Amino acid sequence: MRISESDMLFGDFDEANCFWIEKTDIYQRFSGKGIKCVEFVLLRPEIRDLLFVEGRSSLPAQANVERYNEEISEISQKFMDSLQLTCGIWFGEHNRKVDVPRNCNSFLSYGTQIKFILVIKNRRGKLASIAERIKREILREYKLWGFKVIVMNEELAIKDNLVIGEIAS
Repeated sequence: MRISESDMLFGDFDEANCFWIEKTDIYQRFSGKGIKCVEFVLLRPEIRDLLFVEGRSSLPAQANVERYNEEISEISQKFMDSLQLTCGIWFGEHNRKVDVPRNCNSFLSYGTQIKFILVIKNRRGKLASIAERIKREILREYKLWGFKVIVMNEELAIKDNLVIGEIAS
């Protein structure tokens, strides 16, 4: 499975382990009601990681405080809404109404590490400070869930086998 987003091509993922949450009917119904969502959720069973992946082509400079804070708030909301929506689908009434990946039962099994991954295509430097800022935005949930927040650029995402490369023009 391949997913194009923010001028990057994410993939190749096993469809049994990748939930393209942004394309589900349930998300489409909620999206106009203030619910925001990451691009996709990916299970990496070999290392027991559940990744909530958001792609961005850019992020405002931290010097542009107001715009930067707005973007961080939106990204943080996407992560939390996506986690709640995924749990609602897996455990709630919606799971009979959504076509979920074959391995979805192991997505939230004991010992699975939840990671929020932000991939910013054209970002250089200060990636760790962006992750820290997101953690502060969702501090209560961060403490309760014990998830990790990771920010990477396209180059790092390619090394981590999340991105194949740019989308052909």
